[in-house]
Parts: sequence; C-alpha cells; structure tokens
Amino acid sequence: MKQFYRTDKIKETNADFYLVYGKKGNGKSSALYEECIRNYWERGKQFVWMRRWNDDFMGSRAKNFFSDLVGRGVVEEITGGKWNNIVYYQRAWYLAKEDAKGKTIKDSTPAGFAYALTSYEHQNGVQYPEVDLLVFDEFLTDDELADEFTLFMKCYSNIRRSKTYFKCWLLGNTVTYFSTYWLSMGIDNVRTQKKNTIDVYTHEYKQYKIKIACEYCGLDNDEEVDESEVAIKVFENNNSQLAMITNGDFEIYEYSRPPQKNFHNWNIKYRCFLEFFEYFFAIDLIKDDEKNIYLYVHPHDKNDIKDKSIIYGIDTFADKWHKKNILLADTPVERRIVDLIKHDKIFYANNITGNVFNAYLKRC
Repeated sequence: MKQFYRTDKIKETNADFYLVYGKKGNGKSSALYEECIRNYWERGKQFVWMRRWNDDFMGSRAKNFFSDLVGRGVVEEITGGKWNNIVYYQRAWYLAKEDAKGKTIKDSTPAGFAYALTSYEHQNGVQYPEVDLLVFDEFLTDDELADEFTLFMKCYSNIRRSKTYFKCWLLGNTVTYFSTYWLSMGIDNVRTQKKNTIDVYTHEYKQYKIKIACEYCGLDNDEEVDESEVAIKVFENNNSQLAMITNGDFEIYEYSRPPQKNFHNWNIKYRCFLEFFEYFFAIDLIKDDEKNIYLYVHPHDKNDIKDKSIIYGIDTFADKWHKKNILLADTPVERRIVDLIKHDKIFYANNITGNVFNAYLKRC
C-alpha cells in the first residue's frame, strides 16, 4: 500500500523552521494542507500558503489546492462534520458546506490566505494578526528570483510581525542541490544527508536561538513501485533526472565530457577559478589539436593556485581578483569565455561539475 508523508517526526524537534524535501508526489503538500486546517480548527489560528508566482493562485489552481483533502473526507473528519468543503474567495480559503437547498455556506472567517513571493510589494503592510503558520511550497527551484532569500525573509517578517509563537515550513521536491536557502540558513549537510533522516541546525543571536529542522523524506516503502510510476522507472535507465520522481534523488543533469583522444595534450591558454558553495573549480580556456577553442571545467585544489588569479563566486570581496559574475566581461579573454559559454562549447570533468557550474551561471 502506498504511503504518504506525515509531519509527526519533524514536529518532535519543535523547530522554528521546518524544511522538508523529497520525491515529487509523496504527500508533502497534502500533509501540510491537513496541518493548516487542523491548526485553524483546533487552535483558531490561521495560515499563509506561499508560492513563488502570483499565477499559482489564479483561477482553478488555488480553488483546487485542498480538493484532495475534501475528497478524502479529511475536512469533515477534522471539523466533526460541521464543514465538508473548502472554498477559495478573494485570495483566502474558507471552510464551507452546502445547505439543504444546495447553496454554499462558508465560514465567517478565513482559515488561511494566499501569498505570492513576487507580489510582496503589493502585500507589504497587510497584517495577519491571527496567522502563526507559514508554508512556502515549492521553495526549491533551478530558477530562483533575484535576491530571493532576502525577499522571502521580508515576507516572513511582514507576516510574523511580533508574534512569539510562529512556525514556518518550506516544502520542496529534490530538483536542485544548489539553493540559496541552504547557503543563507547555514544548512551544509544536504548533499550528504540520507533519506528518512532529520538534521537539526541551531543558530544563536544574543539571548535568542533559532532552530531549523531539515527532513529528507523518503518513505518506508520507497522501493515499492506504484503502477503510475512503471513507465518512469523503465525510462529512468536512459534519463537519470527521472529518479527525482520515483526515488526522491536530487536531479543531476548530464553534461558533455571531454574527448579522451589526446585530451591531456591540449594547450591551456588561460585559467581562472570558481568557488561555489563548498566546490572549487578551475576553468581552463583550451585549444585542441585542430585549433578549436573550448572551456574545460574541473575540480581543483583551492590551495594550489597562483597569485593574481581571477576567482569567481557569489560572495563579495574587496579586491580586484575576486569577481561575482563571469558573464560580465572586462577583457578580451573574458569576452571569449562568455562567448564559449553562450555557444555551449564547454566540457566538464563529470556531471556534478556540470551541475554546479550551471547552477552558478543561473545566479549570474
């Protein structure tokens, strides 16, 4: 029997932030839908459901957020039969039911509110005095907004205000290792964390402590194959990215490797470096035997670099040898590198290197 994610274990940590990530479709969102409705019904406290884009709350999308909960009778069970439906009205969800004449009756106060990260400027200043539960769904993506974590924390601050009790959940599918949320929140074990484990991080500021609990949620029956996943399992042999759907593995894209023939005899014309998360790479401008120019990106010992070497990365430094954006070219050789990147004339030592380098490019 197929199992779905439950929040019980991670809630035992009593953290301030709960980050939950795993395979697509294993019930992370559904579990938090239920958590939100229980929190409202049992404690009288509202929730905010956050997504990145305003379009996520347009039309039938937002109306159907809780349809599975309603269809399984969970709303009716939670409310003891008083309500059996949830309706969406003016960017808020209400408990509801039909009267004897078939007319929809909704609760007088909303259970929760929709909040788009990209509409912060429009929602800044709106107060949510009864909200003590924030859920940011689909927080992991290959296409983060500019300065997204800063924007998220502005939204968090706007919603939380001065409340002493407040819980924040971030839910994501395993689409990328390289998230500014990990970096900004001091979460450094994601790439080695085992499935079905919870890592807890504690940060201190003056007399305060912030606890962050991170759960990589596999399930006890992950090895069982649901009938709907059979085709994906078959094709997974030829496309490793599909493992995110069936197993909850982080997506690793495949990238071009250098040709083995005479590769090590190629002439290195220029070398710069990239430091990104815990990775350090050399970026070589090379010429092959036929005088074609390529880039070759490969792991490199950080302690083995020459003075006055250009090092790219997302951190800001005061000296001229560190630069943030490799796509902003100042010299002829830098312009050549940009041109090679744009025309995809790059070889990588392995797929991990390719994934890291391209994750960096998306932040340029």
